[in-house]
Amino acid sequence: MTNEYPSNLFQLRFNVPHCLTAEMVQYVENIDHPSIQSICFFENENSPSLEITDDNGFPISSIFFVDIYVNDQKQALKIQTQINEFLKPLCQNNEELDKISSNLVEVDNTNWLEKCYIEMPAQTIGKFYVFGSHIEGEAPQDSIPLEINAATAFGSGDHQSTSGCLALISKVIESNIQPEKILDMGCGSGILGIACKKAWPDGKVVMADIEHESVKVSTNNAIQNKVDVEVFHSEGFSSSDQLDHIYNLIIANILAKPLCELAKDFEQRLSKDGTIILSGLLTRQKEEVLKHYNSQNLILVDEVIINDWSSLMLKRK
Repeated sequence: MTNEYPSNLFQLRFNVPHCLTAEMVQYVENIDHPSIQSICFFENENSPSLEITDDNGFPISSIFFVDIYVNDQKQALKIQTQINEFLKPLCQNNEELDKISSNLVEVDNTNWLEKCYIEMPAQTIGKFYVFGSHIEGEAPQDSIPLEINAATAFGSGDHQSTSGCLALISKVIESNIQPEKILDMGCGSGILGIACKKAWPDGKVVMADIEHESVKVSTNNAIQNKVDVEVFHSEGFSSSDQLDHIYNLIIANILAKPLCELAKDFEQRLSKDGTIILSGLLTRQKEEVLKHYNSQNLILVDEVIINDWSSLMLKRK
């Protein structure tokens, strides 16, 4: 691996009222300058919530972060001034204007993928031993080995949500359940689907992700681990007829909002005695997610909490 990133990188962060965020992002996207490397925006979850909610019932934060990454400090300062001048006339009152702030900092531009690949330690999580190809030696006796390198798709076992899923899959193994069909929705690196195929070699494992890169990484990891799984590109269930089965085990380690959106689809494709494992949600989001699944007559039967992240196991009432 080589570091192909610019040698200097600066983060220009704006705090912007929700009502101005879309216009600001559109404005920045129209700034035609090669120094701008990327733009992202997301809620400041520490800001007060608005009375309005999104489609899944989550309150929307009153303040959003808009981050602009620029590889030239002088140009970043010019862009900062330019955006501030753009935002001023959009504010309807002084209160909105007072909520706008910005700061510029140099960021650590380490190639984290390369660093993680080199430094990621092996881990034992429940029944599984997760390791990269740089780790030498044999897996612990009676563990299920998973060779997963740090890569361009989520899921190396290091994140709390992935660890929580592996812990819950281990509990399913301990219950002596033998799922015949398993779905890993939002498979990322494929670690969870591969774990299931290794745990239940006779089961059919279907994996899907909205990102083409994840499909590629999952396929390569399945080959590396010598397991036969099916991997598809799909946005939920809308893009692939190959996902339309009845499953004994459904796993989704994504985010709270898409988990809510998929509640009905998961219920319709879950076998009578099937199990669902959900992760990728913060503990404070648990009740909102459960509300959507409870409405589909699915109830919480087990849970793993690691720091602020919850992984949930559900079954039919």
